[in-house]
Amino acid sequence: MRQARQQTFDLLEAFVTGLTGRVIDTTDYPEVNPPLWEFGHVAWFNEYWIERNPQRALGLAYQDGPSAHLPSRTTQVDQLYNSAVTAPETRWKIDLEPLSAVRRYLTDSHDACQARLNTASDQSESLYFYQLALAHEFMHIESFLMNAQAIGLRPPDWAAGQISDALDPFAHPPAERQIPETRVTSPSSEGGFQFDNECPGADWLVKAFSIDEHLVSHDQFAAFVDDHGYDRPEFWSEQGWRWRGQQASDGPRYWRSGPKGIERRWFGDWQTVCGQTPMIHVSLYEAEAWCHWAGRRLPAEAQWLAAAAAGIHWGAAWEWTSDRFLPFAGFSPHPYRDYSLPWFGDHQVLKGASWATNPSFRTPHYRNFFRPHRNDIPAGFRSVSIE
Repeated sequence: MRQARQQTFDLLEAFVTGLTGRVIDTTDYPEVNPPLWEFGHVAWFNEYWIERNPQRALGLAYQDGPSAHLPSRTTQVDQLYNSAVTAPETRWKIDLEPLSAVRRYLTDSHDACQARLNTASDQSESLYFYQLALAHEFMHIESFLMNAQAIGLRPPDWAAGQISDALDPFAHPPAERQIPETRVTSPSSEGGFQFDNECPGADWLVKAFSIDEHLVSHDQFAAFVDDHGYDRPEFWSEQGWRWRGQQASDGPRYWRSGPKGIERRWFGDWQTVCGQTPMIHVSLYEAEAWCHWAGRRLPAEAQWLAAAAAGIHWGAAWEWTSDRFLPFAGFSPHPYRDYSLPWFGDHQVLKGASWATNPSFRTPHYRNFFRPHRNDIPAGFRSVSIE
């Protein structure tokens, strides 16, 4: 938790430095929260679920209600930073606290959390809300890095090292892995913290299939672009073609052809990309269109899990699957009810991890989820053969 909060502070200073004297046109960045709001939200989440939660030692036995949480020491924070109260479209319009207040809130909420953690039992139920707060902060650290990429800000040095390690070119040409028929379980009792959408688990019998050993590369995706794939509706779903018609570019986000080959805008700078690096920052619609063009399809969540168990390399980028984000049979929401419940049905499952994911937060059983149009997230894809 100390590491996560230090990274949050590092990112706050990166945003302060990068945005000083600069005005953001919010219409250009519809997915980006006001940075001060998001940093305040991280502090609020820790305070709300730990310092202000008298039931924090109960874990999943927590009972919600009008008096389940103590009032904050800081006025108006529930109205400002509770994401269930402040809708995304209103966050740029509200009067936020000054930077000094947000810095102090981050410090105070962390200190209070640490003080309580030092006296907590080592029983899993007593640690549940600390693990929830830590996972939440890791996810927002990744979100801050995504926002820095979108706005064009230089990330902290530790993030730059993470980036170079994760996006190295593939050592081998494209290849496929044959996966025999196998039974795959997404366990509900493997130990450690789990989100509610991973529970109570699922069990699949997966038929034999063939899957890409690596993520689809820039070179592979460039062949689709060069074949006028962005202008050919036969490769796109109905929703995807509608989304395509709303895009100003005739290619992927952060991507263009340069004098020396493919170039990618990376934290504000254009750089030539090795063709064997993973293709990232594509929407589900773009991934599906490439697959249709190539005569292949996206893997189902169960197929991805089977391939991960067989040893495919994953972790450079989140990976789109063909599965809609839906609950497993027997699902019951955990205390943070807004984590999964509001998003079932109109989001898509992504598996794996990205270069921006904290190493301690990586597990093949994690179910990430985003709306299909999102191309600001560090997501790529691999394909499977059509039976």
